[in-house]
Amino acid sequence: MVLPAAERPKRLRTILLAYPKRITKKYVAPIFTGKFHTGVRKSAIRGSPKENWRLSHLAIPTRKVPKYVFVEDRSTGVSPSALTVQTTQRTDDMSKPKLRNLLNAEKAYRDLGPAIVKHLKKTTAQTWNTIYNYYQKQQVEIQRKKDARMAKQLPLTTVNAKSEKEEKDKRIAAWCAIRAQPKRQFYPPPIEKRHITNLTAIWMHANILAEPRIVTPKYKRPSIDPTYIDPLRVTPAARSYVASGRILELATNPAFKLIKVRPIIPGAVKRSALTCTVSPRFAELAEPKKKAAEKDSELKENPFQISPNALKAKPSARTKELAKPIER
Repeated sequence: MVLPAAERPKRLRTILLAYPKRITKKYVAPIFTGKFHTGVRKSAIRGSPKENWRLSHLAIPTRKVPKYVFVEDRSTGVSPSALTVQTTQRTDDMSKPKLRNLLNAEKAYRDLGPAIVKHLKKTTAQTWNTIYNYYQKQQVEIQRKKDARMAKQLPLTTVNAKSEKEEKDKRIAAWCAIRAQPKRQFYPPPIEKRHITNLTAIWMHANILAEPRIVTPKYKRPSIDPTYIDPLRVTPAARSYVASGRILELATNPAFKLIKVRPIIPGAVKRSALTCTVSPRFAELAEPKKKAAEKDSELKENPFQISPNALKAKPSARTKELAKPIER
């Protein structure tokens, strides 16, 4: 129904656009009836369990979980093999804590008693002997040897403050003199001079290299070129040549090449096939297939004849149902 223009409201388009495009039904909370939805059709669970063999088969559990039995574990969590294993030197070194952490711990816990301080010092000594502090140990050993060597060289005499200052000034002056020298430049090693070849010998070698390696002879016509040999011309020596016995032997064809292949004659029958005795099965297969007299070879002789297997067939309930005509 279409309203005329006089009866339409002023804001017809606004009213039409205000209508919702999709109307959602009001939500209604489900009511629990005491039954749970299993997802199985009602028709599948009708009858006794003996008839519903599929449900009985599906009710058998495929995975049987044994009943849980609590067993108290009295072990310490460490395997016996871990307690009796012989560690390597690298594993032993890695098990020691860092030296920096031990020194900080020794400073922090020195007031807790002599037993703790003794244990920390023992652990520090073990950590100091690991491979990870090898470089620091070498530096300390070098410094200790250097101090011992300097202590042996210097006499234990009293040193005057004035003479000590003069010695220090001399050392500073010597150090400044060494630093004031220009920076040493490392030049490349000098080039070894080789024997210079004579210029005449170089020219001779250059002329030899300048010659072309492949020289293409100039083309001459066969009628002019005296060295031209005609491939069709027979030499006098070849005309008077007498072949030897070995050459004649090699010129003859071998015996296997002289065997002639028996020709195939189309339509000919072998002698063995003419005297062959045919078995009953061959005679049966040799008879031509019976065909209809009409031009169409696929047409049966009796189209109304029903096969014996079709007469013995027992239709199922579904086939009988489909055989009934549709009611219209």
